[in-house]
Amino acid sequence: MITTNKRADDAGYRFGLSKGCLTWFVPQSTWRHHLTASEPLPLNRWVHVACTCDNRAIRIYMDGRPIAERPRYGTVKDGGTRLALGNYDLNHKAFFHGALDDVRLYDQALTDEKRRTFAEGVSFNSARRTK
Repeated sequence: MITTNKRADDAGYRFGLSKGCLTWFVPQSTWRHHLTASEPLPLNRWVHVACTCDNRAIRIYMDGRPIAERPRYGTVKDGGTRLALGNYDLNHKAFFHGALDDVRLYDQALTDEKRRTFAEGVSFNSARRTK
């Protein structure tokens, strides 16, 4: 889980799990903009997951392929709290049971090519140099 929204109903974001499925929450107003994939996250293997918000839609990807999408216009507002990985906040009773590796945050939605490259486990910069 990655989260930055705690103080406002219309700011920040949260990427995590709900009943075994990836969920991407990017509020725009008190009416929540929440997206949950219908496909469960596989167990007992590494999975590349990604989510984007590009001022047109929010999307969830698993192993480089899109698995959920919902319209969502506008920018992401600052949630006003520190970034939390694996938990809602420091010392919260709900937390992620598992391992996180190579977490990356970008200030723009990545291209399909970059997302696929990361999902394949290759550094985008090194992949570009070999072409």
